[in-house]
Amino acid sequence: MGEIVFNWILVLIYMGVIFFFSSQSSLPQVVTSFNDKILHTVEYALLGLLFIRATTYTRPRWAFKTLLMLTVCFCLLYGFSDEFHQSFVPGRDASGYDVLADGIGGLLGAFVWRIRCHLK
Repeated sequence: MGEIVFNWILVLIYMGVIFFFSSQSSLPQVVTSFNDKILHTVEYALLGLLFIRATTYTRPRWAFKTLLMLTVCFCLLYGFSDEFHQSFVPGRDASGYDVLADGIGGLLGAFVWRIRCHLK
């Protein structure tokens, strides 16, 4: 039970980190439009990895397809809410392409978890 709680706490902490950086009015100037999409993909790949890991420990009998769909939906929804939040931050704007990159990142994170599980 303790491992399940720990995994979900990691998910919540990381979501808080994403929220914190989304609340910043400006980012370093080295972030271009292309770099921004890579950053979103990597950022949400980690979120996807943490989420599918926590879900796997919570529901170990669920099929990978179910976990994958849940993870991608979660990352898309959190990405959408993050972009909505950013639209209210001065100097920031919302982008559907960022949400798409977030979903792709969640998908990649889920597959990294799958590969890791098969290598055990």
